Amino acid sequence: MKIAAIHYTKLPSKCNNIKQNLFDLTEFRMQGALRNLSIYVSNDITETLNSISDEYDWAVIVATGNYFHGQHLILETVDHAVAEGSPLICHIMHKGGYFYLHPQWFAVDLKIWKSIGCPSFEESTASTFTTTEVERSVENFHDEYTPFWIQPGLGQKTYTTDFGYYGTEVIKSMIESGHKIINIPNSIRYNKFYSYPDFNYELIADAISDPSVELPEHSPVRYFHDQIKMLRGNLDTGFYPVNTEKITYGEIHNEPLDCFIGVCGGLKPAWIAGGSNFSEDSTVYLIDLSSAALAYQKYLIENWDGEFDKFNDVYESFKTLHPDFNPLYFSEIGITKNLEWSLDDREEYKQEFTTRWKKYRKYKFNFVQINLLEQETADTIKSWVGQSVQGSYIWVSNSFYMDWLTFYKTRAVSAEIGKNFIKTIASDNKTKIIYEECGQIRKYQPK
Repeated sequence: MKIAAIHYTKLPSKCNNIKQNLFDLTEFRMQGALRNLSIYVSNDITETLNSISDEYDWAVIVATGNYFHGQHLILETVDHAVAEGSPLICHIMHKGGYFYLHPQWFAVDLKIWKSIGCPSFEESTASTFTTTEVERSVENFHDEYTPFWIQPGLGQKTYTTDFGYYGTEVIKSMIESGHKIINIPNSIRYNKFYSYPDFNYELIADAISDPSVELPEHSPVRYFHDQIKMLRGNLDTGFYPVNTEKITYGEIHNEPLDCFIGVCGGLKPAWIAGGSNFSEDSTVYLIDLSSAALAYQKYLIENWDGEFDKFNDVYESFKTLHPDFNPLYFSEIGITKNLEWSLDDREEYKQEFTTRWKKYRKYKFNFVQINLLEQETADTIKSWVGQSVQGSYIWVSNSFYMDWLTFYKTRAVSAEIGKNFIKTIASDNKTKIIYEECGQIRKYQPK
């Protein structure tokens, strides 16, 4: 089954001052491990579906202003619809004289949609029409207008709407063609948080300006912002036990170096700095805003010998010592399997990693709690680079491209901070610098 994900960006002009922040956040969350998932951006869903309907089986639409727990929800939305035999899964609304859908999150079977004539999703005007009567579930998800499902009833009925709401024409055509339409299940609802920017634009602007602002209790925008604040909270107590990307790509084998400066992300610092191109007397600066991440790296270096069958025990003992620390982003396959995955599941890489780890542990280490977003940090790192004789490798991972950062700063502003960061460090470097950010490697020759 081929699925397209569509980022739906249409917002009223009153949201202009927050639109980029929300767009960047939702766009970030739509990225992930599913590299083959095609993502489109659209402010007219009907037009976009018409252009891609021959290429895909399903489309999942995610509106700007969503925060959600991973790409897997996109696939699970389709899986649930297929399991229930429904060509349309959405937030069904029974208001305004008929049924419509809220466009925050929905999925449509494109083959069925084409077979009924590609009806428009976009809003129109109020109307009166006679069509197949709609039968709806007695139960609601909340209030009285959110039925679990709707399906064709018996006979015809005349409906009068007070507006041409989003998705009305599609729902009418689906029902006329004999299809059941289902609502978004709780398994997905509980893992996504929509900010309703068209209603909450002022509150969202307040949250962007002041992350500590208290938003109204028990409100969708409060739940949404709580998720963003939780991400920032992970900066204090979170740590990455292993890497969320393959660590064996993109390294520099033939550049003699004697200084490594990098964030505390899993085992990648050891893979890079343990390479044969690093001198035996190299200096390592492990940097992070999270004290938990620094403590984890220090504990691994002191207590793990690089043998894979012992890694889980060391990890578990660290968690026992620090029950308040929060391990981030590793999957249910287990900590050792995640480590092996990051090494491309290749035995020769495992052996190579053990060799590198043993070399890496012998270096001189500095563990520094530091904020990469501050200008003073660039000045400090510049001084470390200045002490290198052969050259330095700086790895910042995605420090300038994080979900919470895109919300508070936008991606463009965050990227500019990153550019100024390395510009400061490399302004008059006396030895070469290799700089890696988000998998991209750049070299700065001595000046």
